[in-house]
Amino acid sequence: MTSELGKASQARRRLEKVCERLARPSIQRLDSSAADVQAAVECLEQLEGRLLAGDRPAGWPQLVAEVRSIEREVQRAQALLEAAGQFYAGWAKLAGAGGDTGVANYTSSGKPGGLCPINRGELVLHG
Repeated sequence: MTSELGKASQARRRLEKVCERLARPSIQRLDSSAADVQAAVECLEQLEGRLLAGDRPAGWPQLVAEVRSIEREVQRAQALLEAAGQFYAGWAKLAGAGGDTGVANYTSSGKPGGLCPINRGELVLHG
């Protein structure tokens, strides 16, 4: 495997790890993905430098295929990030709905609301 192909493969694998994390997004998963994204960018920068410095390396068709795979992983990561953003924006909207009552008995300012009395043996629905 040429060093160029190795760098491209390394970048793709890093992006695949990021996409796996983004499939179940959380703040912790987003934070832990930053290092993999940075490593992928560094691999691609090194690859770009080598390609701009000379002719086509040995294994050019494999390198082209790997770069196309990287492009797909970048598009997948972008779609997953957009979906996570839309999910959390929708969640924030729902959490902010309800005026002063809020969600889970919290006010719109984030403070706990008053306690609701519970009568044993009865079903009480609020809302």
